[in-house]
Amino acid sequence: MEFFVIDQDLVGAAATASPPLRATKEPIERWVPLLPEAERNAFLVRAARGEPNRSGAAAAAARGRWWAEPGHSDDATAHVRCDHDGVDEVRRSRQERERQEAERARLAKLDALAKREEQVWAQVPELLARRTASGYDEAVAHMADLRDLAVHRNQRAAFDARLGNMLAPYATSGALLRRLREQKLAK
Repeated sequence: MEFFVIDQDLVGAAATASPPLRATKEPIERWVPLLPEAERNAFLVRAARGEPNRSGAAAAAARGRWWAEPGHSDDATAHVRCDHDGVDEVRRSRQERERQEAERARLAKLDALAKREEQVWAQVPELLARRTASGYDEAVAHMADLRDLAVHRNQRAAFDARLGNMLAPYATSGALLRRLREQKLAK
């Protein structure tokens, strides 16, 4: 799918709606010579450097040339069937699975944070006292995590009060206030 830049949901829907296929060997050795030498060389140089082929341009070009060849038989995809409703259903199912996985990961992160909440609160003033960009960045990241934990526990008011007291000495720090606004921790 990555090689040909094909939508994963389209493949999922086709796999669901199609009869079982027999394994076929891709004719890559026939595709490669169809590419112009400059494209082949550029692709090999990128591969040797470990650079990703995000665009899939070489693959698409090879595929297009292969399909345009006289006498090309598309046996590998002759029995693939799907409709747009099937693709939409596969996409919705995948997105729901991804949403559930993200929610499980978020809750696990909050559970881990809850076990060390006071330690994190204690780190924030130390980081702010540095008055450096990296200290502010780390402190704000901790504060955002602590806010998320407070929201999860329905304790936002207590969080806001504690945060306000902690930030009072830094009320004139424009750099800190900008970071707080970006994370929606200040107005």
